[in-house]
Amino acid sequence: MNKTDTAELALLSNQKPKPRVWRLPPEFTTLAAPLLLYCSSVVSFSGWLLTFLACHWNSERKTIG
Repeated sequence: MNKTDTAELALLSNQKPKPRVWRLPPEFTTLAAPLLLYCSSVVSFSGWLLTFLACHWNSERKTIG
């Protein structure tokens, strides 16, 4: 092995592996979009409902006692 071969081998062994980029198929994003919208609307509605009920219960409790 001569100097050139050693240098080339060192350069080849020092290369970092390319990062893997995971890409989702377009079918997945098409199917997932309505599900994500549905879940986020249910969460926001339930959050709104719980907040409303808690405030209503708190105001009722203050007027009773």
